[in-house]
Amino acid sequence: MKDAVLFVIAIALAAGCRDPTKVSVRSEPTDELVLTIDVRDDTPADALTVSALSVHVDGRQTHDVLIVPGSGRTSYDTLIGPLFGGAHNVEVRPSSSRRAQPGVRITRTAVRTVRAGDPQYDLLRLTPALVLRSDTVGTSSDMPVLMYVERIPNRSLRYTTIFTNEDGGTDTTALFARWGRACDIEETYEARLDGDGRAIQETFQGPEHKITPFNGSRIGAHPVLTVATKNNMFVDSGPAGVTIRPVPIVVAPEFTTRESVLDEHHWLQRLTARELAAEKKPFDPRDFVYLDANVRVGESAAAAAWVEQGDGKRVSSDRGDERLTVTRDGWVRVAVPLARNASVTAAGWSCLPRKGQTGPCQIQPGRILRLSNDFQVQEIRVAVRAP
Repeated sequence: MKDAVLFVIAIALAAGCRDPTKVSVRSEPTDELVLTIDVRDDTPADALTVSALSVHVDGRQTHDVLIVPGSGRTSYDTLIGPLFGGAHNVEVRPSSSRRAQPGVRITRTAVRTVRAGDPQYDLLRLTPALVLRSDTVGTSSDMPVLMYVERIPNRSLRYTTIFTNEDGGTDTTALFARWGRACDIEETYEARLDGDGRAIQETFQGPEHKITPFNGSRIGAHPVLTVATKNNMFVDSGPAGVTIRPVPIVVAPEFTTRESVLDEHHWLQRLTARELAAEKKPFDPRDFVYLDANVRVGESAAAAAWVEQGDGKRVSSDRGDERLTVTRDGWVRVAVPLARNASVTAAGWSCLPRKGQTGPCQIQPGRILRLSNDFQVQEIRVAVRAP
């Protein structure tokens, strides 16, 4: 309660001529509306956690916005509506689902209207709303903190959610070895569109990674999906709960690794490191070297990467364990464990037998990088050898 009071006082101090927690907007029923919340964040980075604000439209609470105090972020976007035509009042308040952070002060709220014909309209119109996993409410564990969308060549839109970690599913050693990360990147929802922009086929990633037709409820055209499993799979029906409505960033990861999204948002790695430490998992994203490659291994081969230290010692991403090799095609990232102060003099990729079979590999090496103490991406300039 004390923190919430301090939070409200901070809002009042920041208000000036206009209450920065309130904004009015006129809309049409077909409009997509993006609410932007600008903040001043004085929370120390070593206190990084997840908080929330609550969005109210015309006096009714609609959903929450996840806030990451200490991340360096100064602005948060969320979808509202669609709303019936006319004037509406939007207000942002402390959320009842998480304790407020007094170091975060709202400085401005604004609403942007996106109408049919705008290049972003369909991207926003079909963005899923997410109901948080019930056991994560009130915590900073397994939080969905970023969503991105890709335009797929067959006139599809694919939405993917990045979670801070996963409490179940792939263990952390394998996450780093095979995926080059400890946060959880999960395909969420895909819609195939006809020539008029109507969704003619909709699917989502259900439990056990099964791609499943969507038949759930909606907010306007927005599908509602519930995070339902310990490894952050979704269902299209479930009890009501704390809901978020992210605004996705647009990416084209078919030309690079999915993990490259993390490189542009280094606060994600810092937040994941905090969660790993809180859960006593003996890993830190800064204690690895990361290698990207475009890989073709087929059914009878596997791939792993290696780096060579200044003392000549070679360390491999798979640690000599076939279960930690890469067995999928496409752009991949792996992580090689290496002390932060260790130099890298050489790096490369290996083509390995799979289940006793030896087949050909095609590996096009990409970038090699590591994270600084403050989680900034640093590219390593050494030649990367292909097998």
